[in-house]
Amino acid sequence: MPVEDLKVWHWLLIGAVLGALVGYASTFAGPDRDLVMRAPITTQQFADLLSETDGNGPVVHDIVIHPPRDGQNFVTATIGESHHGASIGFYAPIPFVAGTKHAADVREFVEQVAAKNPKLTYSYALTEATWFVIVSRTIVGMILIGGIWPVLLNLMIGAGLGRKKLDEIDYDLDRFQGEKKPEAPKVNAADLAHLNDVEDEMEGNLQGAGAAQASATTTTEPVRQLDNAPVEAVAAPPPEEDKDYRGEFYPVAHPHHAPKKNGFSLVELIVVMGIIAILMSMLLPAIKKARQQALVTQCASNLRQIGIALQSYLNDNQMMTFWRAANINLDGMDWYAYGGRETGNANLDQANYFNRIIPRPLNKYVQNKLEIFRCPCDDSAPWTTDMTFTIYFAPSQYEWVGDSYQFNANGYPLRPLPRHDQGLDGERFSSIRNSSQTIVFFDACLYYGYDWHYGHQANVEFADGHVSFMPLPPQNDQYRWDP
Repeated sequence: MPVEDLKVWHWLLIGAVLGALVGYASTFAGPDRDLVMRAPITTQQFADLLSETDGNGPVVHDIVIHPPRDGQNFVTATIGESHHGASIGFYAPIPFVAGTKHAADVREFVEQVAAKNPKLTYSYALTEATWFVIVSRTIVGMILIGGIWPVLLNLMIGAGLGRKKLDEIDYDLDRFQGEKKPEAPKVNAADLAHLNDVEDEMEGNLQGAGAAQASATTTTEPVRQLDNAPVEAVAAPPPEEDKDYRGEFYPVAHPHHAPKKNGFSLVELIVVMGIIAILMSMLLPAIKKARQQALVTQCASNLRQIGIALQSYLNDNQMMTFWRAANINLDGMDWYAYGGRETGNANLDQANYFNRIIPRPLNKYVQNKLEIFRCPCDDSAPWTTDMTFTIYFAPSQYEWVGDSYQFNANGYPLRPLPRHDQGLDGERFSSIRNSSQTIVFFDACLYYGYDWHYGHQANVEFADGHVSFMPLPPQNDQYRWDP
């Protein structure tokens, strides 16, 4: 069926199907990177903050609950003033549990608190829900393809940009059905007499013609015998022309000199370009997801190689994990000095700690391939340019301390200070009770609450060598930060 012959309902159906496909394809891609640094907190800290108030109302505001992903809701909020407060973020499990407080999810928990404190408000990111994305893209497709496109198509066809159609002839065959049969004429005696006279006259003429023909044959030349001489050539009959039976009473011949048009119209070209654009819109989310996953895989590969280097180091050092000191900031093994770049780091704090630990213990076990200690997504680190964190500026975490991956030197980083008596620093690796749940290395962005990959998740390596892409693991029965 030509494009010009499609009806409006055809275009509506096409728009709905294509819109739904585009929406479904867009859900495959992970969320975009969040460029806001959100301090990570625990579910218990969030529950405690909801009950706190100041002179103007709740200390927590601008709460945004995102739709669940992998059984968790990502929650963002602001503590303090809207424009100058601290941004926080955390993953709330489903069901939501914070100490003795339980709810079906974090949204229900916030509603329960808001019922007691009407000034507490929140918003739900409905536009990120999978069903909303698919339905909204379907509606947009119906509007664009089923509503606007047919109007533009008719305008272009009216302007002569479409394929020309042959004129259709409307055969009015009904006009023959209503005609009355003519009545037979009445014959009288005079008419019969006149008819007899005409017959007599015709017979006389025939007899006279026969006599003339007989006299002519007597004067003609004698008949000659046939011979083998060639007779006059007869012209070949003209070729049959292609007939187009469009005439009302007889076929109409096609002119042979008219060339056949096998090209396409501008309307058809625009339709093809639109189809290609729609296919690209369905393909781009998959490309984005593949690119995100490739960077996550490369980052995980770096962590696995660091884990293998740690095992080699442990084998050479009686399974002892680096060293511990009374002041970890000056003498013990810090979060980052176990490997990576040894000199030229921007952070001169802690008595120039990140430039004076030479050699770093794990470098020789990776043949000094220092790029292993750099996350491929470590392209920005707001904490290295924020005066509240440091006075030594750097464009990335690696440029700041020479390492993108944090070592679990002193335990769960979100527990209250001081935090210098736990973790794996100075511990025997053989003392770890559950290696599949004990955290060893992780992307530094998780501690600072920044998004290097997507969804405020990053790679975490455990003591048994496996790597998981996840938020900052909490301190609970499922994950361990201590041996």
